[in-house]
Amino acid sequence: MNRTKQRLHRSACFSFMLLALFLIKANIGFCAAPTLEWSGEEGLWNDGVNPDYGIVSSDEFTFKVKYTDPDGDSPKNEGLPDGYPRVHILKGGTPVTLGADPSPFEMTDEGGGIYAYTTTLLSTVGNDYTYYFEAEDSTGEIAGFSSPTNEHTLTVVSGYVWVDYDYPGSDTTGDGSQGNPYQTIAYGISQASSGQAVRVLPRTSSPYEYQETFSMVSGVHLVSDNGSSGDSET
Repeated sequence: MNRTKQRLHRSACFSFMLLALFLIKANIGFCAAPTLEWSGEEGLWNDGVNPDYGIVSSDEFTFKVKYTDPDGDSPKNEGLPDGYPRVHILKGGTPVTLGADPSPFEMTDEGGGIYAYTTTLLSTVGNDYTYYFEAEDSTGEIAGFSSPTNEHTLTVVSGYVWVDYDYPGSDTTGDGSQGNPYQTIAYGISQASSGQAVRVLPRTSSPYEYQETFSMVSGVHLVSDNGSSGDSET
């Protein structure tokens, strides 16, 4: 009889341990935080905005991020004014206000875990705009550290001065418009006004790159159709 009781006791203890492990595993899964990552769509492989630069009060910027949750929990307050995911947009470190709405801005569910927010930027021009994303799931878990939760930059300009080294670019007969661009970056910079960007089109003939020396002018930006931008001397 004692041996039977011992076997029953051991069996009960083993069953209790299995139940405890199951509950611990379930609890860990239940408490898992959501994650944010880039959508991987065209123009959004390694950042969360398309385009990377545009004209103030004119061009639309689309911010996108992908939300996933190991437990299948939906974003907190999804679809409501204080819902998640959100995108924070700042100018010189200060949250921007678009219309009557201050940053951060709630995003729209596009399906497949992709959330988007599209807007024009109505503030002043500059290359000191930054953005980052945040998310919280319905259980209150906050998305952890990832590239989308870091600040990234974008450039907002008043207009473009176009440069195309190949035809029809010309520093003599060009006027800097898209249909009649200048030929060299240096000349384009010299003709640009503060707040404008010199927009460089890719070369279509050998050596397929611009080989020239130029100095940037304060307030003038340099962008290219391969998605890069900058304001440094080259």
